[in-house]
Amino acid sequence: MTMLWLLLTLGACAPIHPPVPEALPAPGQFPDLASRRLEVVAQALAMTGQPYRPGGMAPGGFDCSGLVTYAYRQAGFRLPRRAIDQAEQARKLPPRALAPGDLLFFRIDGAVSHVGIYMGEGRMVHAPSSGKSVRVDAIDPDYWAPRYAGALTMERLLADSS
Repeated sequence: MTMLWLLLTLGACAPIHPPVPEALPAPGQFPDLASRRLEVVAQALAMTGQPYRPGGMAPGGFDCSGLVTYAYRQAGFRLPRRAIDQAEQARKLPPRALAPGDLLFFRIDGAVSHVGIYMGEGRMVHAPSSGKSVRVDAIDPDYWAPRYAGALTMERLLADSS
């Protein structure tokens, strides 16, 4: 049931604020890359609706890099805590090269200071800013696209952790 919900959510008609699934896969349950990608996305989607909290990295409140760190940790990965540190290995990739679970980095006021998890179909799950909550947003060509600084692919994360 969870995988069906996830596949429907990743489809083009997913709601902006998807419901939280009843059960999530156990960390490390999926050995292949495609499944690990879905696991990371599922972990982040499960936090949809949680409030933005500066420095937050657990249910109850997240900042952008805290959400990424949490979702990846639940899926069995280790990442640096801050977006700027996570972005050190990022590369500027065209949208066609992105896959669900890849990290997207954005420059706000000149420096890399925001990160989200790519879901596919031009959407990401992220913790946007104070007063908002974890949500799914389109990578808006007017706001996000000009601020895009690069992506960190899951393949690169796996290569660096071995």
